[in-house]
Amino acid sequence: MLVPDMTVSVDTVRILESERRARPLPVRRPPRKYFALELIAMTLGIELEHLLVQCFNDDELAASCFASVIDLRESDIGRFNDVLGSSSLSRFIDSLPSDIESLMRLPGVLQLKNAPAFAYIFALERSLPALEMAILAEPPVIFLDREEIVRWATGMGLEEDDFETFISFVADYRDYSRRLALEGSKRYKIVLVKQTFLHFLTTKSRSAVRAIIEDMLYMLDCSPALELVILDLPGGTDELEIICGHGDIPSSLDSTVSLVIRQTSMSAEEVEYSLVPMPPTLSGLQRDISKVNQYWSLALDQYRASTPALYWMTPNRVTILLLKELLKDFT
Repeated sequence: MLVPDMTVSVDTVRILESERRARPLPVRRPPRKYFALELIAMTLGIELEHLLVQCFNDDELAASCFASVIDLRESDIGRFNDVLGSSSLSRFIDSLPSDIESLMRLPGVLQLKNAPAFAYIFALERSLPALEMAILAEPPVIFLDREEIVRWATGMGLEEDDFETFISFVADYRDYSRRLALEGSKRYKIVLVKQTFLHFLTTKSRSAVRAIIEDMLYMLDCSPALELVILDLPGGTDELEIICGHGDIPSSLDSTVSLVIRQTSMSAEEVEYSLVPMPPTLSGLQRDISKVNQYWSLALDQYRASTPALYWMTPNRVTILLLKELLKDFT
């Protein structure tokens, strides 16, 4: 079945071919959409990175959202294509580099889906382990129990070996993240959208909901650098994550990366998880940082409007009160 925003018509190809002036490469990727160039390359079975390095110079690529393909060596491309073509998730995980420069320059990232995409984002977060800012539709992995991880893996339709590898890998990721939060060695600033969070809870049993909320209460109370607010946002929004190698984002924005996360609910029968690393341009990073801070401020305004007598409380304390009220509905 053709999906309208993921297909390209013959007329579009003809228009591109008839234009005398070359179009500049796009600077920023629109959420949840592919560019016509990507769709054409996928249809023809051509590796997009090969196409880009052959048709555009370094300056053009550096100024675009495809900057990560600059200076890719054939050996690197071949190595990563071998990994992408492998049927082993374990081999893919073991082959991922650990430094941020190599991770951001790996070709084929746009084609990563589900388990490999999650492995990639975990590698990014390990390489920049000091700060994470995010706008999320559902609770982050730090709050998932084994039952939810198994349900997520089932929705991905993984083969048996990959299924067990993924469950173990996500559990390790969760434990690693919880340890950083409880130690206070990594800052978390999370905006959780209320409507999708409540919908997520409706897919669970009452006992499972209680366990999730109680765990959130524990982590918020015991983690010195974990901050979370719940934002009432009826229209919804794209999920966004910013990770940084510094506890506070420096004005230079070095060691800072933003990612748009595309995913269905982890509770869906068939799930899809993919991500798009944004190019490290100052304007793009500043825009994404501003969006997280804007949504954070909106949540604080809602907190003060709904509980004016508690304006002096920290955001986490108000979030804890809201979660305790929500917990009463499931006891």
